[in-house]
Amino acid sequence: MPPQHHLAPAGAAPPLSRKAPGPLRNPWGQQEGLRARYPRLEQDVSADVVVVGAGLSGLCTAYRLLRAGKSVVVLEARVVGSGSSGRGLGVITPWIDDTYLEVERTLGLEAARSVAASHRAAADFVRRLVAEEGIQCGLQEVEAAVAARLSPSPAAAHAQQPYTAGQQRQAQEGADAGVGTGVAGDGGAQLSAYQQQQLAWQRRQEERQARREEDRAARALREELAACCRADVEGGHVGLRRRAGGEADEVLLLPGGLNLHPQQLLAGLAEAVTRRGGRIYENSRAKGGKVTGPAGGRVQLLDAPHTATATQAVVLATHSPINRNQLWVHDRQLPKRSYTLGISVGVIERGAAAAAAWDCWGGVGGGWVPKGSVPAHFRQFVALAPPRGGSGVLGALLAAAAAAATGSAQKQQVSVRLAPLPAGHHMVQGEGGGGAASGASIESNKELLLVHGALHHHGHDEKQYGDPWGELEAWARERFPMSGRTLYCWTGSDYYPADLLGLYGRDPLDLSRPPVYVLTGHGGQEWTGAVLGSEAVAGAICGAPPPWAPAYRPSRFVPGALAKYTSELALYFATVAVSLLKHVLPRSLEDVAGLVAPGAVEERLEPGQGRVVQQGLLKVALYRDGRGQLHRHSALCTHLGCCVEWNPLDSTFDCPCHGSQYDACGGCLHGPAVADLEDLGGPLAAAATGRPLQALKGLRSSPPAKDAGGGGGGAATGGI
Repeated sequence: MPPQHHLAPAGAAPPLSRKAPGPLRNPWGQQEGLRARYPRLEQDVSADVVVVGAGLSGLCTAYRLLRAGKSVVVLEARVVGSGSSGRGLGVITPWIDDTYLEVERTLGLEAARSVAASHRAAADFVRRLVAEEGIQCGLQEVEAAVAARLSPSPAAAHAQQPYTAGQQRQAQEGADAGVGTGVAGDGGAQLSAYQQQQLAWQRRQEERQARREEDRAARALREELAACCRADVEGGHVGLRRRAGGEADEVLLLPGGLNLHPQQLLAGLAEAVTRRGGRIYENSRAKGGKVTGPAGGRVQLLDAPHTATATQAVVLATHSPINRNQLWVHDRQLPKRSYTLGISVGVIERGAAAAAAWDCWGGVGGGWVPKGSVPAHFRQFVALAPPRGGSGVLGALLAAAAAAATGSAQKQQVSVRLAPLPAGHHMVQGEGGGGAASGASIESNKELLLVHGALHHHGHDEKQYGDPWGELEAWARERFPMSGRTLYCWTGSDYYPADLLGLYGRDPLDLSRPPVYVLTGHGGQEWTGAVLGSEAVAGAICGAPPPWAPAYRPSRFVPGALAKYTSELALYFATVAVSLLKHVLPRSLEDVAGLVAPGAVEERLEPGQGRVVQQGLLKVALYRDGRGQLHRHSALCTHLGCCVEWNPLDSTFDCPCHGSQYDACGGCLHGPAVADLEDLGGPLAAAATGRPLQALKGLRSSPPAKDAGGGGGGAATGGI
């Protein structure tokens, strides 16, 4: 019987798990296949360079430095591949999500050319790495595609929804009253001549509006193509590409993109680092907290008395640097969360052997499509929000200041990629949406349609999350009728600088010797950004930075981005102020009750639920695990003291100020924080400290519930 794929957290618990739910499953095997392959740091060590974080940016930096003759030590808080890059899309793209036109208008033409050159360099490095080191990661050359509009035509929309909203209400009212709706073919009276004229007029208006949107989208794509040409992006052109079902998309096509398997490349890269003399230490969480990070080249472990000492440089490749440089790093970039779906797409060949299977499995409408019906340009695809006017293409495509402050334009930007289905997964009858579920399986060229988007600010109030996966799924199924069953859904996070480009280079406030370098702010393109950022940092350490590196220098100030800086700083300080006030000000009647009767909310907390509640004058992060045990931690983020919020989709506590994340049991998942939330004790501690309500609750006699989640807890700040 084929393995079942659920959307629940993975059940495999890593060694540091403390009953916290694990991360949501993704198709890269991040939950099932990860294990410690390298030792923990058990003694003091030294090297030319110490890299903190064994994600993509850290390992690429270490590899480049080793090729240049440097000795390197890499410290990883968890295991290789457990961080953000291990659950990314695995995409190296020649395009930048904020558009070359936006970069040119904000930062200048030379900056746009630097971006294009750096993206080419990133793709070239990955090609050489895979070839020279023999890494098997499913590397695939693809043509990246960008569309400013991707929706069914008005005719198709009317075919799917023949009634307007008003007519639907009329139909429902008529059905309730036992009267026909007046629409031909429904068994009732025909529409009057006036109603038919109104309906025809409304459809003409909709078609005109759709044509206007298509015209604006076409102009936007050509403006972006012109910007790509000015930036020396190679091979860009606009063309028509057809989808299954007959719909055609006008897209901007850019050759030179790469798709790969993230976990396989990370594992192969780590092996290449050790083969060349690098030393990787897993489960070795570095201590942070200084303004610019480790001083004097000494990187001390948080939970052990051992130190890694660098003689030439320290590199913080920890997604967000584990320091407290507010002015030039943390205040310049906003943390945002994103969501990804993995939808099955079965692809079979039409031949004599497959004809019976084709008929049995429902054809195109059932999620099975002929081989080649999924166009190649969907292997790496970005769909921008439809342009809605504004001043120039910038206003039509991505509203600059508003996007920096709210991310509203980027929230509607959706990335699509086709990826192989994980080995061992067999598409069973009924999984693709067609046929009776008899349990039979057939071999096929199986693929996943990965849909990524629904961006929002990190650390939402728990009531604001909504259903981002449902929004993405509705978007995907409307535009890709070959979509089958949703097999995976997971989340990610990234940092978005106000001036569009990542921060790769020496920490601007660092005056120490040896210097401290940072890699952060990938802006949603962490695989491309991590690779090119590693070249900028490794080149700076070796004294030979690439010519495009100044565009990514963290100390840069761009006058053209002043409006973006201002709007983002205003949003940042407002977020910090609100988060600090949350510690003492009640937010609801429930918090008011917490002032009077601390612990009242704990009684109503169900297994698997978490909450940030008022207890006395401070907020407390509560979580009740699957066995009914209550975990109580301070809601004070260990980075700079903001109030964390409960994330009901990931079952984590998220900091809205700088993007730190903690598992449900208070363990730090990623920085800039490095320490766990302060443990306030369970029922026994409550009894000892004179909190009788909690003590009585802990002494209840009730059968333990099944644990709600597997692993993922007790983690530490790892690399991206």
